[in-house]
Amino acid sequence: MTDGRRFSTPEIQEVFSRAAAAQERADRESADLGLTLDELQAAGVEAGLDPVHIAAAARAVASGEPDEGRDVSFGIPMGVHRAATLEFSPSDALWDEIVADVRETFAARGRTERIGEARIWRNGNLRVSIQPAGEGTRLRLRTNRRNDTQGLLTVGAVNAVMAAVFAAMPNGDPDTAPLLAVVAVFSLAFAWIRQSLWVRTRERQMDEVAARVQRLTRAPRPAVSDSHESNSDRASEEPRIQLLDPDRQQEANAPSSRRVRA
Repeated sequence: MTDGRRFSTPEIQEVFSRAAAAQERADRESADLGLTLDELQAAGVEAGLDPVHIAAAARAVASGEPDEGRDVSFGIPMGVHRAATLEFSPSDALWDEIVADVRETFAARGRTERIGEARIWRNGNLRVSIQPAGEGTRLRLRTNRRNDTQGLLTVGAVNAVMAAVFAAMPNGDPDTAPLLAVVAVFSLAFAWIRQSLWVRTRERQMDEVAARVQRLTRAPRPAVSDSHESNSDRASEEPRIQLLDPDRQQEANAPSSRRVRA
């Protein structure tokens, strides 16, 4: 084919149609190749995202576990769960700080246990755990109040069925069916409102715990002192200016030439 060939209108349409299809296939194949973590972080930096957050999110997505969610039954929230990926490997020191945090946040003593590499804290249906996840740590928080709500749901369901039965009876009391229907609606509405308020509170508490733990693992750790260093040696490293009274501190901050003339 020579470059000087002229294409008719139908041929022009066919050329562009084939070119567009080829471009679409090429774009799809390129997208299927995906991006590496380095490429994700580079793209995130251009968008103003911290590479540390991108790495944590990438590990969470790779695990296949959602970072948050609710357990819902008949439209009523029964439980809530949260998860976060931490940058540090699990350690006893990190776990002790997490346990202290959750005990204060949920006002519950609970009990701790260790199963394999997982460290777990439980208080009734409330459960917090950490375990290795690749080069980091996966923090999980989960709770539910299904048993406490099951009674209300049962009452609502039974009264709804009884209301339908009395409404279908030709010689039944005309006031019974509406009364049972009201009880059923009230039971279900009360269960939904109570559970929704409870779930929102737990979600807020879990989000706060996860945020504090993530800040904790990103904070610089203090250097560990040598075993032979005494407490007096460590105390001597504290800024001595803090021990001065205001008058002596002012004198210490004065220019050297002024102190010599005095």
